[in-house]
Order: sequence, then structure tokens, then C-alpha cells
Amino acid sequence: MKIAIVHDYLNQYGGAERVLEVIHQIWPEAPIFTSLIDYQKMEKQGFNFKGKDIRTSFMQKLPFRKSLANSYYLPLYPLAFEKFDLTGFDVVLSLTSFAAKGVITKPETTHICYCCTPTRHLWHSQEYLSHHSHVKGIHKPLLYPILNYLRIWDLVAASRVDYFLTISKAVQRRLKRIYHREAEVIYPPVNLTRFLKLKLLKTDSKKGFFLIVSRLGGHKRVDLAIEAFNRLKLPLKIIGDGPQEKRYRKMAGQNIEILG
Repeated sequence: MKIAIVHDYLNQYGGAERVLEVIHQIWPEAPIFTSLIDYQKMEKQGFNFKGKDIRTSFMQKLPFRKSLANSYYLPLYPLAFEKFDLTGFDVVLSLTSFAAKGVITKPETTHICYCCTPTRHLWHSQEYLSHHSHVKGIHKPLLYPILNYLRIWDLVAASRVDYFLTISKAVQRRLKRIYHREAEVIYPPVNLTRFLKLKLLKTDSKKGFFLIVSRLGGHKRVDLAIEAFNRLKLPLKIIGDGPQEKRYRKMAGQNIEILG
């Protein structure tokens, strides 16, 4: 049985990319189709390219892809995935929160989608864009007709999937509400050995502290927690990095420590 794995992009090493690594361990012979790769960033963050047959789209050759991939190049993702030739594969497994589910397969091919969430910047666009730094404010109004087109395409893409899997019951409800599709919940894998190596975080407070572990992107809304703890004056430690890290460090009071 020939299996192909499809993933949105490899330009950040987050939870979905860790799931991708585990899926590839199960099917190490399966090629990985993705729109684009930032090799330097992914290797720096710990992604292991060894032994992986990764095939990129035409977007890999675009100029300024590192800075524009998550903003001005959004309209190109549908075409990038629709152009992949998946002829000859018995099963296509897409791991996605955006466009990977939109690949076009043959009628005899089974397409299984492990969906992390319906695309945030399409279905929660006001909230996402208002806290996202990739698009200049003056250009954001121009995005709305593009997002409207992408929402229509996203519904079409979801109809191409034979079976949906998802990461939680909350996302299961979102898939039902937005795509009108049933999904089986399979919780994502967790590497427990990593936690055995962690050292206890020290604190001067006898009452302990609160902890947030998150990528510091605007849509994660860590800024709300910082504002709350600035008011409450309670100890908070934040583990993670991302495009909003500098802004959050400026926001944080003396009771908040951002560990990176």
C-alpha cells in the first residue's frame, strides 16, 4: 500500500510538525508533500529532515517566501496543493489546519484528513487579523475579499476528504459546525520522555506560580493573560517564543517572567 503524507508548510516547528514527525515514523517510506520549507529555521528549532522524502510546491521558489508566506501569499496555497500529482498512491493522509486537505486525488484513492482546526484566519478572521503582525494595517482591508474567496475554497476542499480525524472534542464540534462533517477524535501524541529531563522552575513565592506554555503568536492571545496578571500581581512564568515575544516582554510587569 502506497501512502502519501501532505502537510501545510514547514516554516515553523509547532505541535502539528511534531505530530508530522510521529506520523512519518509510522510510515517512514511515505513522501511528504508540502507547500514550502524554511530549512534554516526548522533545523534551528529541532526538526529532523534526515530520512524524509519531502516534496515542495512552486511556492518554494517564490521570492520573499520567508516573510510573506503567512500573509500576502495566502491566495496561492489552493493552487499549490491542487497541482500536486498524487497518482499511484492508495492512501493520502493530510495533516492540516489550512490548505493541505485541498489536494485532488483519484477516485480510487482514500483521503484521510487529520485536522488540527478549521483554518483560523478564514473562520475567525477578525480576531486573527487584529492580533497578527504579518499584514500591515493599511493592507488588511484588501484581504477581506481574498479571505471570502478562500472560505469558499476551504469548504470545497473539505468536501474532497473521505474521512476526517481530529485532535479534540472541541475541534470535532468546530468541524461539524463549519464543514458539516463528522470526525473521529484521536488525541495527538505526547513525548513524555522530554518532561523527565526538565528541571523544576524556581520561584521565590511560597505559593508557587502560574505557568503558560505556548508559541507567542498574536492569535494565541497570551497578551490577555499578561494584562490579567499585571492587574492581579500574581507570579506568572511563560515558556515559548514567537513573533510577539518582544511586545510581550514590554507588556510584562515585574511579576511576569518570559523564559523563551
